[in-house]
Amino acid sequence: MKIIAVDKSSESILSKVGSFLTEDGLYPVVDIVRVDKEIYSSVKQALAESDKTIILGNGDTIHECFKACSSQNPGMIIFTASPNIEFLKRITNMKRGNLLLVGVRNLDVKQQNYIRENKIRLYPMKEIALEGIREISDSVMAASKDFTELYVSIDLGVVDPSAAPGVNFIAPGGFSSRELLFFIHRLKNLRNLKVADIVGLNLEKDTNNLTLLLAAKIVTELY
Repeated sequence: MKIIAVDKSSESILSKVGSFLTEDGLYPVVDIVRVDKEIYSSVKQALAESDKTIILGNGDTIHECFKACSSQNPGMIIFTASPNIEFLKRITNMKRGNLLLVGVRNLDVKQQNYIRENKIRLYPMKEIALEGIREISDSVMAASKDFTELYVSIDLGVVDPSAAPGVNFIAPGGFSSRELLFFIHRLKNLRNLKVADIVGLNLEKDTNNLTLLLAAKIVTELY
């Protein structure tokens, strides 16, 4: 597994990755790549050399990372509390119809209209709470299994601030850390999962290191 480190926060996550075994009792063997050229080229090369690539750091580069997935029918699952509409436009302009949003709990009318008009599949936090996490995860996996490459983007703000206070977007009612890990453990069963990113860590707000440790745990469990 290759890990691409993009910025300062990614170095902090890497410093904690060795703190955990996977919950299957494995010690992850990783190849760390520091970005010394444009992110697109770094991800493109990593995808050619590794069965799985993890990107740590900057949410502004996600569209470039997804662009590096060159297969005919790639898809993206985004775990986010409140998707940025300009970001959604960048992604849907590239790969219209292969975008799933999971864990959303803060949408304005403009966002709702864009999601509906572009047929983006939405699995909001309210629906997950009402229908059950296993049923929704089954639906997400069924919608994702036929993509030629699966990209999973994890904005740490999808987690409730009680478990992840070190993020930019703070709103109650998000995933517990265990619920997010449940999704990750299930998605790992999909053979087309090739790349993931972990973004949204704000070290200045993470005074107790809870969010930092959760990010490192997610990296470990993606192994």
